[in-house]
Amino acid sequence: MKWYYKLGFAVVYTLGYFFLAIGSTGAGHGTYIFVGPLFTWILVLIATYLSTRANTLLKQIFFVVCLLVHYGHILIFLRPLLFFDIDPGTAVAWNLKNGPQMMLFITGWYVVGQIVIWLMFFRARSMRSIDGSE
Repeated sequence: MKWYYKLGFAVVYTLGYFFLAIGSTGAGHGTYIFVGPLFTWILVLIATYLSTRANTLLKQIFFVVCLLVHYGHILIFLRPLLFFDIDPGTAVAWNLKNGPQMMLFITGWYVVGQIVIWLMFFRARSMRSIDGSE
C-alpha cells in the first residue's frame, strides 16, 4: 500500500474517531466510554505505520504488542461496562442524548478501522510470502 493512502487512512480514522468520541461526551454530560481508547491511540498510529512495514519478526511482534496493549487498556477502561456497573447518567446519555444508533455508529467506526489495520498487516505479510522475501 502506498504511504499516502495509509497516511490518509490514519488521518481520517483518527480525526473521525476523535470527534465522534468527544461528541459522545455531551459536553461533559454524557458518557466518556469512547474517550478511553484515545489515551493509547499513539499505539494504533504506530501499528498503522507498521502494518505494511513489518518485514522482520521483531517488527511483526511489535505490531501485535502495540495493538494488544491498546486493547488491554480498553478492557481496563471499560471494566464497569463489562460488569454491568453502568452509571445511570451514562444510560440516560445513551438512550436520550446520543441515541443507541450513534453509540453503534461510533463502535462500528472503531471496529471497522481496526479490521482495516489488521487486513493491511496480513495482506503485507502474504505479499512478502508470495514475493519470497520472508
